[in-house]
Amino acid sequence: MVENDHWWCQIHDDDDKDAHLRDMEWLLEPLADYLREKVPQIAADVSAYNQYVEEHLPKRQRTGRISRKDLDRIVPWQRRLPRNAKKVVRMLKECIANEKVYRRTEPQWVDGELQRQDNTTDVALLPPCYREPLPKMSIRLYAKYFRVAYSAYREHFRRLYRRSRREVREYKEWLEESSTLTDVEFYRHNQFGRHGEITDETDFDSEQAFKDMAFDHYGELGLSRMDVHATDYYTPGRWLISFGVSYSAWVDVGCEIALALYEAGAPLLLHDAQRMLDILEERDYVKLTPHTFHDYLNHHEEGSVFDLPYECYLGKGDEITREQYDEIVSLAEWNEETQLSLDTTVPLEDPAYDPIREEVSNPLTACEILGRLEEKFGIGVGISDYNDHQLVYLYGWKDGLDKIQIKDKRFTSTNQAILEVLRMFANALEKNDGR
Repeated sequence: MVENDHWWCQIHDDDDKDAHLRDMEWLLEPLADYLREKVPQIAADVSAYNQYVEEHLPKRQRTGRISRKDLDRIVPWQRRLPRNAKKVVRMLKECIANEKVYRRTEPQWVDGELQRQDNTTDVALLPPCYREPLPKMSIRLYAKYFRVAYSAYREHFRRLYRRSRREVREYKEWLEESSTLTDVEFYRHNQFGRHGEITDETDFDSEQAFKDMAFDHYGELGLSRMDVHATDYYTPGRWLISFGVSYSAWVDVGCEIALALYEAGAPLLLHDAQRMLDILEERDYVKLTPHTFHDYLNHHEEGSVFDLPYECYLGKGDEITREQYDEIVSLAEWNEETQLSLDTTVPLEDPAYDPIREEVSNPLTACEILGRLEEKFGIGVGISDYNDHQLVYLYGWKDGLDKIQIKDKRFTSTNQAILEVLRMFANALEKNDGR
């Protein structure tokens, strides 16, 4: 249940830009009353509820996928194509080939230790497009590539949002001002200070000074969550310029920034280059989901996401038409909806009870056990589902907190996942008490 002081209920005041709490009882109290009325009805006949969901849940609220080629044909306006598409495709293919070479020297975990790999590469095996990593890195050199990327970023949105004289004037003023700046001055002026301290006394040609500066969002372009970094992780002792499209950006702007870096001579490690190429060549899928945009190239096989509108909005404003909607629905592969099942009690001999065993006389459900432990120890359980694994973890307990989690394991239900973590917590608590 969302409480009245939950951050979801925070409202930002546009006048003074300060966040403050707004009384949300007008929403939360009727919602709570509605749930108190409906939950017993659902619990009385779970199968009827599951059947109702299957028959009536709108496609807008369902999850599936559709071939990108089909979606681009049906809804061509949603396709994002970069300028110089042929150059971009060639650049992506060359980046993919170069990355295979760069990763040959990537450190690997061996018996719990991170070990470097052989740094020698047979010249005969190098692709014709191969670019040698940089022998050293400095703030001055990094700032050169940041400037290239940031300028491409600004240029993309200048073309995309060219709507008013004011925007045109501001962009021209920015260009004129930037033309007078050195690369380091440009970086300091456009990066908003989200990096280690840089002063006029900093040695801009020192590799150590760069390492001291390079943390936090030091490479972010504006507030795009797209970062330009310099890294020697994959090629120890030598430096690459790395870049990738973020979960909150579009593939066209990412491709144009990457192309600018590549044409500037950067030894570019382009994250997700293969997936970007698949998007441009329409070889992948688009995820149909009610949770859109902030899931781009992120945690799923599909390259991007698309949300269907509710049927009552079809053909209105910028929404797709009924014909487009029906074709998407017919061609899509839809996931099965999760079936609701009632929580059952856990036998009293289960180890999950151990931290509260003296306080319990009757069997509880997994959620009730968690509630008791939350009250006593301040712990909670988080669950994140991904395509290839489920992550279940304990939070709120300091001793051994990082060890109480389960990765890469599927559970048939949320309750089973919770119960397994609570057993691990009980075991860890017993070991701590025995010390």
